[in-house]
Amino acid sequence: MRVNPATALVASLAFGPASAINIISSNDDGWAEVNIRTLFQTLTDGGHSVVVSAPAEDESGTGQLHASPAPHLLHPTDRTRDRCRLISKDPDCPH
Repeated sequence: MRVNPATALVASLAFGPASAINIISSNDDGWAEVNIRTLFQTLTDGGHSVVVSAPAEDESGTGQLHASPAPHLLHPTDRTRDRCRLISKDPDCPH
């Protein structure tokens, strides 16, 4: 999913802090992809509460794979206590 940063900015301005909402954002390109990070930053700067649910690495085109699930590991990130990553390799699980 590609999100134009200008579109994210307009969306955050349209829904300013007076009408802040809770948002879950996801993609299959990985959490480090520039568009999902720009969307996250723009929306949080606009006063919204945003949770990003995305794979650690690019998983585009892997939705139809069949494999046994791997263990789920929760790792806190270095930046803040409220951010963590869940490592799962279950391709049958929705992203």
